[in-house]
Amino acid sequence: ALPLIFEGELTERLRLDVQEVAGRFSFAGYVANIGDMPLRAAWLSVDGGNSGLFTLPPAATVQVPCIIRGLLLEPVEESAVYQVSLS
Repeated sequence: ALPLIFEGELTERLRLDVQEVAGRFSFAGYVANIGDMPLRAAWLSVDGGNSGLFTLPPAATVQVPCIIRGLLLEPVEESAVYQVSLS
């Protein structure tokens, strides 16, 4: 399957659910902070739980660590810019 790519500016919490969008789970990919402000992210597990929020400083990228359903993203301050690729 082709990767799903999302990119945009956050001003509030965003839930990206691969299961809802593409009917499958994701096993590879990344989340990147491509802006100047930090953002928080959490992996959504296949059973509906989440990993807990972690912070990505500007210019940071984190690889998908396992099979996930999707992720949560939120700005630490007023806004943040993200890019996500999920396979």
